Amino acid sequence: MRACIYARVSTNEQTTINQLTELKTIVSDRGWRLTKVYEDQGVSGAKGRDKRSGFDQLWLDMSNDVWDILVIWDSTRLSRSLLHLLSFINGYTYCRLSMT
Repeated sequence: MRACIYARVSTNEQTTINQLTELKTIVSDRGWRLTKVYEDQGVSGAKGRDKRSGFDQLWLDMSNDVWDILVIWDSTRLSRSLLHLLSFINGYTYCRLSMT
């Protein structure tokens, strides 16, 4: 299984190191192959793709079948808005259905 990791922190004073360390362990423990790590530093999860370069690349790679499973620390790292989260899930479902 091709796994990717997305990590995000809201301020430049914070770091993604703790998220990445734990998530890489999860990927390794499950025998998945880590294909890519996406990060956004100092950006609110309420911001859209245009303000989060890591999230934007994650979305583009999802459309290009770069990974099979996304590993995140918490759903709030992916999105702080239910609308944005549902949009991502809908996009993922659409990509997977159109590839099969």
